[in-house]
Amino acid sequence: MDSEVLLDVSQGTLLPNQQIRTLSQSARAFIALDGLRGIAALAVAVRHAPYLWQAGYPTGFLHESYLAVDFFFVLSGFVLAYAYGERLQTGMSAQKFISVRLIRLYPLYLLAFSISMILLVGQWHFGKISAVDATFNAVFAILFVPSLFSQNNIFPMNSPAWSLFFELAANFVFGLLGKRINTLILVLVVFVAALTLLLAVAFGWLGFGTANGPMDAGPTWRSISAGLARVSYSFFAGVLAYRLWRVHSAKIVFSPLILVSGLSAILMACPPEGYQISFDLLATVIIFPAIVFFWR
Repeated sequence: MDSEVLLDVSQGTLLPNQQIRTLSQSARAFIALDGLRGIAALAVAVRHAPYLWQAGYPTGFLHESYLAVDFFFVLSGFVLAYAYGERLQTGMSAQKFISVRLIRLYPLYLLAFSISMILLVGQWHFGKISAVDATFNAVFAILFVPSLFSQNNIFPMNSPAWSLFFELAANFVFGLLGKRINTLILVLVVFVAALTLLLAVAFGWLGFGTANGPMDAGPTWRSISAGLARVSYSFFAGVLAYRLWRVHSAKIVFSPLILVSGLSAILMACPPEGYQISFDLLATVIIFPAIVFFWR
């Protein structure tokens, strides 16, 4: 969760007590959302950890952990709408917004790139990759764009980076159009994105169904369109959830324990094969935005 949501609460002037109390409540709310993000992050880490022992993805525990990516996208849309929505409406430029996002995200990505470079040099040394391919993969990676010289993963040096790339792409669109999109247009965008996602997953279009689950798609060239469909719905569903939350948040309250348990149960579920598509779509299209909306 972006710390600027918690830190950027004043422009150097003293605030009335009521505003301070409101900001304090908001800070607590977003710290709580950060806890949900932590659960999803642990699920992703555990999902990828078996690669250390060449065991592949888990088949039982955290079977649905790939859906954590969609939850991240929803959270990102919600938090960025909270932190930057009004700023974009009142004069913050798209260039400034994108630069802030890059400054926020790129340093950690650069750390991961540095570690990946060590592995890449090792692969080249042992003849597992040519010097030309290694060089071009490294160039594309440092620029944080998909590698045109990879036949499989769009980020061959750091495969999980695909989701961060798509999140930045959604950030770019939000920065460009955020000030122009009213709530009615946003509802239409989310509806079209949801319909596209539903049809694509149900019928295996755009690269869905090519990996370990109906919605486990996005990191490869074969499924790059699926990644775009996932972020297009979930990110802007998060933005819409924030706009609705801003108006209706005080009317319905759920216990944090219920929402934490619900997210954990989804990521640990192992639905029957015939119901997995329905399960994934229900979680992504309905439950994840609802968890963010109802959080206190």
